[in-house]
Amino acid sequence: MLEADYNLHKLNSTYFTDLDASRSHLLSNLCYGGVSVVEKELTAEGKSGIMAAIIGSVTTSFKKEIRIFQQYEVWSRILTWDKKWLYIVTHFVQKGSVKHKCLVTDILSGRHICGKCGGTSGEGNGASAARPVVYATSVSKYVFKKGRFTVAPERPLRASGLLGGNGKMGDVCSKNQSPQINIKDPLTKSSEGMDSPAIGQVVENERLKGLKYATAWDELESLHTEPFGDNETSGCVPAIGHFDDISGYGFSYC
Repeated sequence: MLEADYNLHKLNSTYFTDLDASRSHLLSNLCYGGVSVVEKELTAEGKSGIMAAIIGSVTTSFKKEIRIFQQYEVWSRILTWDKKWLYIVTHFVQKGSVKHKCLVTDILSGRHICGKCGGTSGEGNGASAARPVVYATSVSKYVFKKGRFTVAPERPLRASGLLGGNGKMGDVCSKNQSPQINIKDPLTKSSEGMDSPAIGQVVENERLKGLKYATAWDELESLHTEPFGDNETSGCVPAIGHFDDISGYGFSYC
């Protein structure tokens, strides 16, 4: 009830609390080891400060309301990255509308794996046949910093063993190559034919697919330089009114 608005829907602001938790779990599970390795390398290179992933911005598109007492799930994954930013996409979905059969945490702990995730169709598919009910979609971007030094996202990702191969981003296969990769069962022995470069190409293909969304979103950054109209200046801006918040610290001009 404390998260409900006057329409008895989940407050828009509370989505960001869920985003914080989901993104933190994702990055800590995927990148903690790699960040530790890179931090030691940078310290040896003379870079000072603590290495951290710092949030740059968040955008959320609301598609359908979440009513009070309605159960939902938060699914986050790495969307893409460039030379500076790591982009994470998060979907708020109806509970149970996305199926999973395997957990990476089960692999790391040595527990039983079903071996049916990653299929393209049929019973072995790790996702529900029907499209999930999506309430909202968010995109967040992070920058890795050690002190004032910016670390390219690829470096901690590669140090975490997530990219496959030893080449740099985009160098796994040439542009003219179209490798046929069987990824039906990547968690079991049936994926033994996938060597490290092939895995790296799959990751790179996904990165490029997600990059188009990140590029479109980055176009909004130019709005920071255009807070006023063509005939307005910071010294004289017409406004409808001046409105204080309850604490008196926030001021809203319309």
